[in-house]
Amino acid sequence: MEYLVSVIIPIYKVEKYLERCVSSIVGQIYNNLEIILVDDGSPDNCPAMCDEWASKDARIRVIHQENGGLSAARNRGIDIAQGEFICFIDSDDYVEVTMIEDMVRAQKKHDVKLVLTNFRSINEDGTRAFAREQSPIRAGVYEAKEIFPRLYEYLNWYYVVAWNKLYHRSIFEELRFPVGKIHEDEYVISQVLWKAEKIACLEDEEYNYAFKRPGAIMAESQKIRYHFLFEALEGRHNFYLDKKLFSEAEATRHHYFGELEKLACINVDRGGLNDMQWQQAKKRYASFRCKSRREKIYWFLFMINPKLEYYGTRMLRLIFGRLNIETVIRRLH
Repeated sequence: MEYLVSVIIPIYKVEKYLERCVSSIVGQIYNNLEIILVDDGSPDNCPAMCDEWASKDARIRVIHQENGGLSAARNRGIDIAQGEFICFIDSDDYVEVTMIEDMVRAQKKHDVKLVLTNFRSINEDGTRAFAREQSPIRAGVYEAKEIFPRLYEYLNWYYVVAWNKLYHRSIFEELRFPVGKIHEDEYVISQVLWKAEKIACLEDEEYNYAFKRPGAIMAESQKIRYHFLFEALEGRHNFYLDKKLFSEAEATRHHYFGELEKLACINVDRGGLNDMQWQQAKKRYASFRCKSRREKIYWFLFMINPKLEYYGTRMLRLIFGRLNIETVIRRLH
């Protein structure tokens, strides 16, 4: 039996790339598709292009709506999707013709609710952005708890992004992307993995991601990303505690605190955070429950002097090797 797969494509100011994107979906070897084009109030020729595509392919459905942002467009697509599985494609990207078929095959083979495929980063002209992608994704089937730690490792965004995945519709039965947020996938990835329970990962590069395209949301949002990142991490931390995933909550706190350290001691403009946002970011961390004694000591030192904490604790670790900071402080006294 061939599942119906709903492919949701949010569209805004991408007339230069839209033909390439939609063509790559229409041309999929896997044919049982519902292709939902969500025109998010695009002011260019995209609305007309969407309607033209719908007139040529009966599998295509078009929604025209006022501009609400990427999350609102994805959510609208989820609301009307009829497929057993859902796939998100960004409209400036494109995919290999075998992508959906390979993901569906992996889903059936391993009986999972989530399949994650590898991708390559491309320049505006379609050439590779990197000679070698250095992706952390490796083929296999993993429990959600095996993926959670990878959300904080180098190149973690390969796991976080929404668009390289095939989701069972039950994952979004109650879940939606937060409207008005930047890096909206950071807010939902933990819930997605938890609901999936098992994840099949494909190592082949079947998604082509437009890396740092001029005007792209990802490129433009880097200057304001930290405010939303801290907010997303707070929600993730509370989710883990609610599910009694204490090691995952601890990893989230460590990551959050590490970002605070970098902004206070390394980043010259504090990541673009204004004074109010900076104070809010610190208050969030202060309110985190279940901090260990070590975390409380680090936080106490940070509040006295961030650079003293950042460079001092690293120097102590260098001097005392594997001794933890509590032991070091006791010895100094």
